[in-house]
Amino acid sequence: MQATLVYPPEKIGQRELLVANGTGPKSYSQTTGDAILLPPGLYIDWVSSGGLTVSKTYYTRAYPAALGGRAAWTFKWYVTATAAEVAGAVDLSAEQLQFIMIGGEF
Repeated sequence: MQATLVYPPEKIGQRELLVANGTGPKSYSQTTGDAILLPPGLYIDWVSSGGLTVSKTYYTRAYPAALGGRAAWTFKWYVTATAAEVAGAVDLSAEQLQFIMIGGEF
């Protein structure tokens, strides 16, 4: 998911609060999830989980690739009605999501 910043980052000490919009993948993979891609020069320390899509059909949970700051983060997508993970190869590209991250600039 390409994260598009909604506002300029808000400074919190040496970190920044980042509010972003994104859309789901064309073909979801249960194995790899949906990697969060940031504009160049930014990193992520934390991502909000439980984001509900605009359609309310799906929600997401964020997972880091490793412990510690500046790890890569991935969203896993779930069906709101059943709480089951979205099946592989489902097209989520029409789904929109807003989420919050804490990170900063390299």
